[in-house]
Amino acid sequence: MDDQQTKQEPRAKSDFWRHGLGFAVSLWFLRTYVWNKPPQPAEKPAAASVAVVEQRSDGKQSLRTPEGHFEVDVPGAWIKLSSNQPRSYGAVMSDRLGKFGVGMASELRTGPGLGSAAAFGVARLDKFSKSFDQVTVLDSTASMRPGRPPFQQTVETVHQGVRTLFILSYQESEKAFVQLSVWGPPDEVEALRETQRPIWESLREVR
Repeated sequence: MDDQQTKQEPRAKSDFWRHGLGFAVSLWFLRTYVWNKPPQPAEKPAAASVAVVEQRSDGKQSLRTPEGHFEVDVPGAWIKLSSNQPRSYGAVMSDRLGKFGVGMASELRTGPGLGSAAAFGVARLDKFSKSFDQVTVLDSTASMRPGRPPFQQTVETVHQGVRTLFILSYQESEKAFVQLSVWGPPDEVEALRETQRPIWESLREVR
C-alpha cells in the first residue's frame, strides 16, 4: 500500500508541474499579445436609421422608423437628412435650411430595466450623448396628464462648436418605447416649442 502511494506521489507532482507550466506559458502568450497588440482603428459612428416617409394627400408627410413601431406627421416641405447623421438621432427629417428637425427612434420592450418611459429615457440619453462633445440637461419632467409626454427632457448640446437645443419626448406602448427628438437653435426656444407641439400630438403607434 505504501509503495503504491509512493509511486503515485511523483506522478501527481509531475502532473502538477506539467499543468502549471502550461498555464504559465499560456499566461505569457496572452500578456505578450495584449502588450504587443497593434492599435485598432477607431470605429466609425453607425449611420442613422433610414427614414420611412409617406406623402399624404393633406400636404403633410408621415415619418416612420424602419422598425415600424411609431410614426409622426411632419410638414410637407421638410426633407430627409443624409444617412451620415448619428444613429442617436433615429430616423430624421428637417426643414430645407436644417434649422429645425425631428428624429424618432424606437426600441422593443425587451431591454433589462426598461419598465417605463422614464427608465427608457434615461438609458436612451446615454446613447444619445455619445454623438456630441458636450450635453447639458436643462430640465426633466414626468407627467401623467393625457396628451402630455410621460417623460420629457430639454437638452442643450455642443458639437464642433455648434450649440443645438433638443426637446426629447418619450412614449411607450405595450410592445415598444419611442424617443421623439425635435431640435432647433438655442435662441429660438418658443419657435422650437411651436414646432415640437404638433409633431408630438401626432405621434401614434403603427399597428
